[in-house]
Amino acid sequence: MLNALMNHEALSQAFTGSQIETCVNKQIARAQGGMAGRLALRKEVEEMKAKGSSDELEMAFMIVIDVAMADGEIGDKEKAELDTLGKTLGFSLSSYL
Repeated sequence: MLNALMNHEALSQAFTGSQIETCVNKQIARAQGGMAGRLALRKEVEEMKAKGSSDELEMAFMIVIDVAMADGEIGDKEKAELDTLGKTLGFSLSSYL
């Protein structure tokens, strides 16, 4: 996953590898932090939705899809999470797959 993010065209132009790695590690730790960590991530996504432009939200969603597809396929659990994220951001996952 980290390699997919570090080699992603848009992200690698905007951030250094070190910045991407730091962010990934922080978000993984939050996700593994139980319900409180997952709630914090959900609130962060909702804040992004409130503050981001439609183009920024779509780019973020497409980057997440790219990362999920980095191994060549999207598993059922990944698809369920992508669907939830897409709905939160106002996008239909089926429009992107």
